[in-house]
Amino acid sequence: MRCVCALSWCGLCYENVRGRANHSGHRGYRRPNPFILYADVREFMKKPDRLAPGAVPRAASRDEVFAKKYPRLWEHLSEEVWDDGSVRTTSTLFMFVDGGKWKLMVKDRSLGLVVFFTADDFNGVLLAAEKALANDSVDWRPDRPAARRGRS
Repeated sequence: MRCVCALSWCGLCYENVRGRANHSGHRGYRRPNPFILYADVREFMKKPDRLAPGAVPRAASRDEVFAKKYPRLWEHLSEEVWDDGSVRTTSTLFMFVDGGKWKLMVKDRSLGLVVFFTADDFNGVLLAAEKALANDSVDWRPDRPAARRGRS
């Protein structure tokens, strides 16, 4: 890039043309739009009120259709209390397609266990998980700890 005010290469012109910066008086300078208003996003994030000691949090959403069709799976994903009344960490569900097959992972975070299911279609993998959970024929495996990121 050749600078408008000089006959040699100019890094400021280069940044302007590439859209990396906006230096006035150099090639590629774009006049700022005075009508653009910037929102202060910090106003939208609010810290939730702290729960009282011993209080049990409740599920934020309820999906009646899913709960009716897959009650055992829904129970794993939403039940926050054990039968003895102690607090339970809910399970997580992860779905993906690999090699043309639908795969589902249920991670029981409270017990540190994980199980995988495979089927040909989306509904089939959910039904396979529901059937195995209902029959108590799940091959739970110990969950591996997350890999450490970076150097220590």
